[in-house]
Amino acid sequence: MNTLPSLQKYTRVFSVLLLTLSSSLSAYTASELLDRVKLAISLENTELEGQLRQKGVKTPLEFSSHKGVIEININHPDRPKDSYQIAITQADQQAWKLTSGGKKQRLASSQYTQKIGNTDFRLEDLTLPFLYWNKGAEIIRHVKIKGQHAQVVRVFNPTSLGSYAFLDIAILPESGSLMQVDGFNKQNKKISRLKVLSVMKKNDRYTIERLKREVINPDSGKVTNYSYLEFFPKKKRLRWKL
Repeated sequence: MNTLPSLQKYTRVFSVLLLTLSSSLSAYTASELLDRVKLAISLENTELEGQLRQKGVKTPLEFSSHKGVIEININHPDRPKDSYQIAITQADQQAWKLTSGGKKQRLASSQYTQKIGNTDFRLEDLTLPFLYWNKGAEIIRHVKIKGQHAQVVRVFNPTSLGSYAFLDIAILPESGSLMQVDGFNKQNKKISRLKVLSVMKKNDRYTIERLKREVINPDSGKVTNYSYLEFFPKKKRLRWKL
């Protein structure tokens, strides 16, 4: 029995499917994909309440974004709350800690990477500044996550703030959904992974509901710890201290 014609037929069909998928995944540039993510998860003009959680320990927080400025209040159960303001652009990011008297103290790079709320989350994880790093961003590969085809956009840190030199961001191109983010240090080794576990609808828009942060050993590549950021609809408005 001659199976060559049948094999050639299936090869042609498979090639057409690959070309179709490649064409669909390449419909957007890296910069456009980052913009689609920001639009999809509604980072602008958003007010949320939630908590940080690790090994059963929960720390409440409040998150607000307004006109390019993010405010985060960490409500520690055993001490006064910490309040931060972060301004992010494509070329820069600035962070301040707000004092009880309403004054602002500029954060050093080392403070920007401190652990928050008894978890492994940092400010650089909570504010997702890398979504604004369009300059030099590039699509480096296609991957399959949870059965869906995503594009991986590599972005480079334009500042000296934070522990990340660059990050690989997995995005579903058609919906602009953020799937996961791998962070790399200055030695080009992976040190963390953020996974979007679920989203929620708020004011007719979608935003992140549950985010998991995995700590990765840069030498072994193994996950050594993990923590969660969980949001729920906000009950009251925050008072801005601009």
